[in-house]
Amino acid sequence: MVAMLALAGCSLGSASTEGQAPIDSNPLTELIKPKFTMSAPDGAVGVSVGTPVTLNVEDGTLAEVTMLNPEGQVVQGVIAPDKLSWVTTEPLGYNKHYTVEAKAYGLGGVTVKTSSFTTSSPGNVTKPYVMPYDGAVVGIGQTVAVQFDENIPDRKAAEAAITVTTNPPVEGAFYWLSNREVRWRPQNFWAPGTTVTVDVAAYGTDLGDGLFGQENAHTTFTIGDSMIATADDNTKTVTFRLNGQVVKTMPVSMGKDDTPTDNGVYMIGSRHASMIMDSSTYGVAVD
Repeated sequence: MVAMLALAGCSLGSASTEGQAPIDSNPLTELIKPKFTMSAPDGAVGVSVGTPVTLNVEDGTLAEVTMLNPEGQVVQGVIAPDKLSWVTTEPLGYNKHYTVEAKAYGLGGVTVKTSSFTTSSPGNVTKPYVMPYDGAVVGIGQTVAVQFDENIPDRKAAEAAITVTTNPPVEGAFYWLSNREVRWRPQNFWAPGTTVTVDVAAYGTDLGDGLFGQENAHTTFTIGDSMIATADDNTKTVTFRLNGQVVKTMPVSMGKDDTPTDNGVYMIGSRHASMIMDSSTYGVAVD
């Protein structure tokens, strides 16, 4: 009986797993476990709020991803249909700390990742205002105007944040009226019926010297009839053309010779049913 026990003991010893790594620590298993990469690395500071946060997985598929804001509320996001990526679907806030927990399954088992990051903290913010207003019908000489409530140190960054989409497509360019106002105008007059959409993606954009956009702005407007008034100092008349056809002529004095108006194209920025324009508007008697 003792010999049999000794033999059994020897058999057990030869099949022992002592010294072998658990399956979760097996190098091969570790190699094929799901692996995460995130656009905002763990511990990152100064993450842009203007770009969605993305998380991707290799060697597996996402099961769930949860991002929490400092108040413990869930930040909305969506897992792609192929379950290989996740992206936030709501904007993040400035100077806030976020935590992310993700779980993925693969041939190598389950991987759970927890990380955190902090968004950028602007020194100051500025709000954009865009004109014409949404739904407006304007003339063929109308420019797009974007006004900020702070001086813009980096004009190129501001221009890059503005997208002008037209139907039909139209070439145009930016020019600045001041440190706070930039305009975009077409190379030629608009064609009547053109639709124009302007998106100002200022939120999260670094506009220089610690100034960031406070929010985005948007407008869509339409180009109406072509109305061109031509003032001729030789004939002292103004000729009005509606869609290319002369509809009215009016006599004009053209003012004093010693205070001439430069020749060129001027945009009429307002419309009135009637308006009296004479020297009394700036303190000189009409007679």
